[in-house]
Amino acid sequence: MATEFTVVRIEQQFEIAAPIAKVWDALVKQTPKWWPRDFCTNPKVKAFYIEPKIGGRAYEDWGKGEGHQWYSVIGVESPSYLCMLGQLSPQYGGPATTMLTLRLADKDKKSTTLSLSDCVFGRADDSLRQSIDGGWRVLFGAFKKFCEGGKEREPKVELREKPPAATEVSPLMEKIEAKIAAKRAKGKKKKRR
Repeated sequence: MATEFTVVRIEQQFEIAAPIAKVWDALVKQTPKWWPRDFCTNPKVKAFYIEPKIGGRAYEDWGKGEGHQWYSVIGVESPSYLCMLGQLSPQYGGPATTMLTLRLADKDKKSTTLSLSDCVFGRADDSLRQSIDGGWRVLFGAFKKFCEGGKEREPKVELREKPPAATEVSPLMEKIEAKIAAKRAKGKKKKRR
């Protein structure tokens, strides 16, 4: 069975009530404090890190030199620009390459606009687009709350002990899709009132 090569582009924007320096610091220096562990792929995960330098990594640290690297940093300009290139294996909806660009813009010294652009090319169908789009909304919604004074979190780790087989839906994608469904259900309840 042949797989069609496609390109998917996701664009999102978040208005954050915090100065740009604070948002940048949270993004690249405090990542383990706001990145939920249930957005990682292994129950052994200690933390998620972003190294803000050319050739730096965005990765899960499982301890003892083990982990999973999601991205390599290919562009950085502090405190406003981070560009990363990553790979999605078939286990996570690929094979595909993803280029994630995060731009921060100072609005008025007290607030920041975070613009996210994720361009995925390879095996990138509509289901993958929806999962990635929803995942970024959940993740950067939590980031926004953290920057605006939300407390540090220690999210639960509810991942399987073994990685899923290539034919299974990954637990990461299942969690993202469940969070999206819950958010949509909340929105529908509010509209009814």
